[in-house]
Amino acid sequence: MCTADQVKRWWKMRKMICAGLLALVCLGLVTTACTRSASFAASPTPSPTVARTSTPAFTPRPSPKAPPTRDGSAEHTVETPGADGPAALVDRFAEAWMHGSAQDVANLFSAEIEYQMGPNYITDKGTLWWFTEYWKAGGGKLLVTNCDPELGNTIRCDLEFTSDCTPALGWGPLYFDAKFTVRRGKIEKMIATMPEEVFRELSKVLEGMFAWAGANMATPWAEAMNSGDPRAAGRIEVKACIEYAKSVRATPTP
Repeated sequence: MCTADQVKRWWKMRKMICAGLLALVCLGLVTTACTRSASFAASPTPSPTVARTSTPAFTPRPSPKAPPTRDGSAEHTVETPGADGPAALVDRFAEAWMHGSAQDVANLFSAEIEYQMGPNYITDKGTLWWFTEYWKAGGGKLLVTNCDPELGNTIRCDLEFTSDCTPALGWGPLYFDAKFTVRRGKIEKMIATMPEEVFRELSKVLEGMFAWAGANMATPWAEAMNSGDPRAAGRIEVKACIEYAKSVRATPTP
């Protein structure tokens, strides 16, 4: 039998133990909350999800670099003003595309440019050289016709683009309405657009082709696209284009 004093001491001790345990629990909760807050603050804020538009990534993104000169060294970015007028420069652009090299095309432009053909938007000569090599490797040909001067330094022309890919997909030439802007003896801007309905249809076809290539030619496709070699990338796209067209024709319509 416990005495009254013993009972009082037992209850007092029990209160002290409970208070100590409660303090430890609170300390643990505070520490955990602080740790989580610090971890959250230190972790990078996730980027918001960007909604995908209907425009596909038609071609790989090249590494920025200056176009090589004929001796293999990088071309200097200092521009020398030329004596050619707008019409003469556009004529030289057409000749370089049909019979010259990617370097010949790039050399006609300023160091900083606006070059848009369909979904491809280019803002420097190095990238323009890369894509021109890429397009030419795929049998690309760009015909420039019906040029009319609009203003003193602006020329409007019709463009007709063909490649080894377009016939495989059942497409004829792709037509663009282009405006060239010339300043200080160089082409500063070339903006070429196509009808919206044609662009949407072409986008849908190319989205299907790229998805098929990723599923059926994953290794060679990735190797070519990541090689940094525009000619390798252009050739693999033509191969994927032809094989994709064959698969579509072989698939029965539901």
